[in-house]
Amino acid sequence: MNSPSTRFGWTELELDAFDARRDDFDALVAQTPDIDGFCSSTDWVIPAHRALMPERTTRIWRSDAGYLALSLAIAEDGRRFLQPLEAAWCLACPLIGADTAALAQESARLLHAERESFDLALLCGLTPSTAFLSKVARALVPYFELRQGPSTVRHIADLSDGLEPYLARRSRNFRRSLARAEKRCRDAGISFESTVTNAEPEALYRRILSVELRSWKGRELSGITEGGMRELYADIDARLSRRQTLEVTIARFEG
Repeated sequence: MNSPSTRFGWTELELDAFDARRDDFDALVAQTPDIDGFCSSTDWVIPAHRALMPERTTRIWRSDAGYLALSLAIAEDGRRFLQPLEAAWCLACPLIGADTAALAQESARLLHAERESFDLALLCGLTPSTAFLSKVARALVPYFELRQGPSTVRHIADLSDGLEPYLARRSRNFRRSLARAEKRCRDAGISFESTVTNAEPEALYRRILSVELRSWKGRELSGITEGGMRELYADIDARLSRRQTLEVTIARFEG
């Protein structure tokens, strides 16, 4: 294993060394504002990199300001792209740190110093119209030409206070439709086995795959039973299980 290289206070980490520091990284993810916390965490980005984009080379740096977690991809025309470890849905933010102003400035300086090693950098996972995005843009402007790409829309349900306060914030039509859906499930004899967490992750994932195989996605071989998607969610489930944060709900209908 090569010794980590250092530049401007940044130390570059190989993927295994980065994975070994996942608790440090994920603690900073929780302190970084205006990002998708789960999809920027190691429970998401490392499985995505390994399962969906293994041909890329990681470029992950750590400094006092935080982390810059990227990878290098080479297009068919030879152009070199820096992109987040998860670039399939572009939900992951590669800039992680509580002091976003310092993080943006130091990251811009590092990318400028590395400019001969890539042709384009894709920085996604930054929420539009936020202070974090503004700080990153201002830091990069002196060094790079900036362009804004399309947004990935995500929806988050805040259940931190429980289900009832969440439902109280919804419209009357929403609550009425939910009640009708629950009644249809009861009338059809559909039951739910909720928060299945006590099974071994491998056994639980085999059960999930057996359900998936009977769905339309499974029958069309377009779901999580195939290739990289199968590996992605197997790794995610195993990581969440080790943290004891994995929750699974399984619906049962006619056995």
